[in-house]
Amino acid sequence: MDAYKLVDIMSTDILYVKPQSPLDEVTRLMSQQRYSCLLVVENNKPIGIITERDIVNLLAEKLNAKSICNELSNDIFAENIMSKNLIALTEEQDILDALVVSNVNKIRHIPIISKKGILLGLVTYTDIANVQRDMIESYSAIVEKGISARTSELEEANNLLKEMTLLDPLLGIGNRRAMEIDVKSTHSVSKRYKESYAIAMIDIDYFKLYNDFYGHQMGDDTLRQVTNSIKSSIRTTDRLYRYGGEEFLLLMPHTEELGAIELLHRIVLNVQSEKIPHCKSQFEVVTVSAGLSLYGRESNAMDLKCQSIVKQADEALYKAKSSGRNQIATYHVQ
Repeated sequence: MDAYKLVDIMSTDILYVKPQSPLDEVTRLMSQQRYSCLLVVENNKPIGIITERDIVNLLAEKLNAKSICNELSNDIFAENIMSKNLIALTEEQDILDALVVSNVNKIRHIPIISKKGILLGLVTYTDIANVQRDMIESYSAIVEKGISARTSELEEANNLLKEMTLLDPLLGIGNRRAMEIDVKSTHSVSKRYKESYAIAMIDIDYFKLYNDFYGHQMGDDTLRQVTNSIKSSIRTTDRLYRYGGEEFLLLMPHTEELGAIELLHRIVLNVQSEKIPHCKSQFEVVTVSAGLSLYGRESNAMDLKCQSIVKQADEALYKAKSSGRNQIATYHVQ
């Protein structure tokens, strides 16, 4: 009962242009074919995408500059207006990968490439949504059969249904599966374009003591309150996931060290300012600790895998907790 591979649903009949294709060719193709986007391909590899929004932005810019007549007809090529830092998925990835990547990046078209970066096909958000619906209906039918289904089949269907939501049911933020996909995708794009990103592991201090004293219902309420506090502290580009239990992972794309540190200090302060009573903590209120790891342009560790970045953030979290809690710590290569 595996999820669909993207090669199973992608379109292989792809219309694309070259970087030096003039604008009139681009717009003519989009108009004739009624396409909302065109890939820009060089040496059989996708390097960018031109969407209707790119065309509108160009028109607005040239109209404001009152230079539309000459420039649009002669001097503008596909490479001048395409969206760069193209997000693509590889042939072995599946529908869940596409769901996460399209949602967090707010994109509707995803090129599918081989391991060598060669363009294989294209999937759209509509393709993804249709397959997701079919999968949910199929798994739901198995669950509804209940006792008549084999136990192993029923358990697998239940697990897949939970995965397909990609949300933690208690906190309403991304679950562990969604986090793994997003971190892997962000790492791949950052490595390709030599961009920085940051990861933070955030943990509620003395949460087991809190649950033991106040009860699990209060514990769940506090988890929700802490989640809302963190969400109100972060930027629109940051993504928060439940890593497990009372531990969160915060993914911060396009972020340097100073910006990440400032953000984490704000999170720690804001959670403490909620003043949620915690008589088993020396702070007397609920607090969090955070560990930070960075993947940066100037780093000599560009070949690090994304799992290593997460592990480094976890080691920094341990340092923050062993140093007294209610604080942040940053991982530094020894």
